[in-house]
This record gives sequence, C-alpha cells and structure tokens, in this order.
Amino acid sequence: MRQPKTYGDHLTLVALSRELNCQFLILNSEGIDHTRLVSIDGEYAEDIACFTLGYFPENIGEHYVSLGLEESYKQRLLRTFHNETGSSVTETDIRMHEIETEDQSRQNEDDNTNESAHSINQ
Repeated sequence: MRQPKTYGDHLTLVALSRELNCQFLILNSEGIDHTRLVSIDGEYAEDIACFTLGYFPENIGEHYVSLGLEESYKQRLLRTFHNETGSSVTETDIRMHEIETEDQSRQNEDDNTNESAHSINQ
C-alpha cells in the first residue's frame, strides 16, 4: 500500500490472481493511462486467463465493475498495455504491505503497553 493509488481492493485482486492463477486487466474511467494489469508477477502472460474489470475512482462511482469485452479488442488492449507500461502490483508490493501491517500491529501493541503502564503509575 506504499505505492500511490494502491488500495485494499487492488491487493485483493492480487491475492485472487495468485490463488486462481489468473490476471486482471483493469480499465480506468480516467483513461488508458490509468489502466492496470494485475498478475502474479506483474507481467502479462498470454497462456493465463485474463478477466476484464472497469474501475471508477472512489469519489465517482461503483469502484470495480465487471466488463465484457470482445476477445479481439481485449487482446489488442493487452498488447498495447503490455508494450507501453507493464505496470502492476507485484509480489514486492504485497510484501511491503505485509511489513507495514506488521509494523503497525507492533506499534499498536507498544502504545497499549505504554498506556497500561501510565495508568498504573497514576
């Protein structure tokens, strides 16, 4: 979640990608420059199923929606996207999120311990 515009729903798609061995092409209502591919390794693979989703930023609409595209159009988008960006949430991003979550949990435990000690001293 350290990456800009990376949210919990996006990480859920990464987890689904890992579990189901699939990938997601996410078309953004803000334009092709905001299109993302979510896959196991951050790269498009022709031999792995690819599902197409639409994305509306949180202040605009439904967030993620299912899209049905003609296969030829989807393949053209995937080739264009893969050649231009290759951008995705990767395993490294997931690990960074896990580390941040662990750090936050430890910080919360430390805060609770300090509050308890402060209460006892009063």
